[in-house]
Amino acid sequence: MSVRVRFAPSPTGPLHIGGARTALFNYLFARAHSGVFVLRIDDTDKERSTKAFEDDILDSMRWLGIDWDEGPDSSGDFAPYRQSEREERHRDAALRLLAEEKAFYDDEKVLRLRYPIGEVVVRDMVCGDCVFNMQSLGQEPALLRSNGTPTYHIASVLDDVEMNITHIIRGQDHLTNTAKHQVLFEALSGKVPTFAHLPLILGEDGSKMSKRNTEGLTTVTEFRDAGYLSEALINFLSLLGWSHPEELETLSREELLRSFDLGRVNQTAAKFEFQKLDFLNGWWIRNLPVEHVAREARAFVDDYSDLIDERGPEFWESVVDGLRGKLTRLSDMAAFGPLLFSLTPDIADDAREHFSEGDAHAGFLSVAKRWCELLAEVPLEGDRDCYTVEQFKKMTKILKKELDVDAKTVFQGLRVLVTGSLSGPDLQVLASSIQRSVLQERARSVVAAFSS
Repeated sequence: MSVRVRFAPSPTGPLHIGGARTALFNYLFARAHSGVFVLRIDDTDKERSTKAFEDDILDSMRWLGIDWDEGPDSSGDFAPYRQSEREERHRDAALRLLAEEKAFYDDEKVLRLRYPIGEVVVRDMVCGDCVFNMQSLGQEPALLRSNGTPTYHIASVLDDVEMNITHIIRGQDHLTNTAKHQVLFEALSGKVPTFAHLPLILGEDGSKMSKRNTEGLTTVTEFRDAGYLSEALINFLSLLGWSHPEELETLSREELLRSFDLGRVNQTAAKFEFQKLDFLNGWWIRNLPVEHVAREARAFVDDYSDLIDERGPEFWESVVDGLRGKLTRLSDMAAFGPLLFSLTPDIADDAREHFSEGDAHAGFLSVAKRWCELLAEVPLEGDRDCYTVEQFKKMTKILKKELDVDAKTVFQGLRVLVTGSLSGPDLQVLASSIQRSVLQERARSVVAAFSS
């Protein structure tokens, strides 16, 4: 039997991170079995569904690298792949169930599925056999609204039947719906797919994921805009309820495709831990090709795009390569724009206080004076517009050798002259990425601030 799975998001909002996990597991399962991954847009909620939300879902999946074989923007034997374009089929099927006395109209003129008497057993690849008493499922699911429009229930199940979906992989919050849908599959004389219900994703506080317990981030777009790489997010999502057979943590897409197995999905809820996501994101920032990281990081220094373009791609890749060891999120690069290009750095309060008076003040001014002289004396190499790391090291040694101040004052003084702060990224890497003319103007600016 050829495996056919589907991810069927509703375009009533952006792609939620939980939906992305569901899409990923469907995608990995399909690829592991040389099957077909279908993207279907379940837009039966006409009032809340929008083209903008559909575009966000498709764009987010593309950014994550989750590609589909059949969908609304591609050809396929079971088109169309938007439920709104299949409405007549859904209505005809619901009325057929009415004619077969498998559905009935209630007092509100809503057409509902007629439940059989007894129990329904959902055989699930993750949760095992789940037994439901029909009376415990609540009101019979609506098939047609009072205005005659089909509901999600009839649309989803009929499309699964007509599109030959073999496996339905979705969250455990759908388990009760699945019991109802199994009855509907049987009423439509369709083959009941194999089900797999994924564990819920909880926030760090153990409650349902929300903006309150996820740093305000719940959608794929929000995570991308916060500086997460798609490779890291895919890696992290794969570990929410699943584990690698060798307990590996850093997993490439290729490794996931080789090793994914629904049998390793567990039933217990998965906790969304930002510390783990940040660890993985930092690892991917350090280990992906620098040109890829540099390209992704550009979005976070838009204010300096023209200046970066003037220096050329090799400059930017060199900067990112030198600094990426300190990055957790690509958005951290935003802080480096002013450090690389600003002529008058903001001087941190602790730096002002540290060098404000007495011997510390005098020592700082002696470092500053000699530093300004070295910037004028030491030539640049070749056609470079900034010093090399080796040159910066030699200049630092000169300061330590010639000045009657301790090494700590030299290093801290240099950092303040270059960045305006007592702490920050590797000073050698940073200073070797800043144009000499900028270093000179910056040093004059800082000295003036400490001399007034």
